[in-house]
Parts: sequence; C-alpha cells; structure tokens
Amino acid sequence: MSVRRSCWLAQLRPSVWYQKSEAGDQSALRLRIREIAMDRPRFGYLRVLVMLKREGWEVAKKRVCRLYRLEGSLNSDRRTAPAIPAKPLVEDNAFLHTPSLAIGLNRSTMRRGLYP
Repeated sequence: MSVRRSCWLAQLRPSVWYQKSEAGDQSALRLRIREIAMDRPRFGYLRVLVMLKREGWEVAKKRVCRLYRLEGSLNSDRRTAPAIPAKPLVEDNAFLHTPSLAIGLNRSTMRRGLYP
C-alpha cells in the first residue's frame, strides 16, 4: 500500500508520515527512573521527579510520567493500606435521641414497623 493511500485511510497528511522525531535518546533517564523506583518502592512519579531535579536533571513532569508508565509496573508489589470500614450514616436508633419523635415509641414497635 502506498504512503499516500495509507495516510488517506488514517486521515493524516503525508508530511506527518515523513516527519522526523527530534527527541533524543532517553535510555539514561529511563535507567535512572528505574533505579530510583526500585530503591524507593513507595515513590510515585512525582516524587521520582523531585529526586531527579535534586540530582540536576532538567526534565518535565509529563516526560517523567510517560517514562514511568512505559517502564511498566515498577512497584507492582506495593502494598496498599487496609480498607477502613465506613461508619453508617444513620444509626438504626438515631431518632430516639430526639425527644419529640421518640414519644410513645419503643424498640420492639420500631422493629416490627408499627409506628403510631
């Protein structure tokens, strides 16, 4: 299939097909991101970015995020905090604390659904 035909099918201009990438080699940066992530498994990409900037790397947040994702699940063995069960929004006897609503009610009539 010709370049013109494939560009037409993909709805691209042919100039995009021939455009050269200006990005340099990122292998050194990827290696350093991997080393930091392996040394500190609790770090996400933002904390890795801070470490890189402290070391003198001039790199943008989007690039670190992209390279961090490309490295795959670096911290797949990372443990999450145990889930804390949520408190119920309303206790089953919450309206007994309001005197005007609780007149003439007891727990047995509330359980049966017999309200005055």
